[in-house]
Amino acid sequence: MKYEIIKYYSTFCTLQIDAANETDAFRQVERTPVNEVQIINNLEDWCDADEIREISDNSKS
Repeated sequence: MKYEIIKYYSTFCTLQIDAANETDAFRQVERTPVNEVQIINNLEDWCDADEIREISDNSKS
């Protein structure tokens, strides 16, 4: 049998922002480039979201 599997991961970045209030802090973060190294380093399995389904095996004759 052949299966298609979608493996999900979750991640996050931690930022420290000087701002007048929470709204201003979120606006600043939205304009901040993503720290790709931190995103990769914080990857965690999100097993509850993983999907698997059987697909046809066209390699058999």
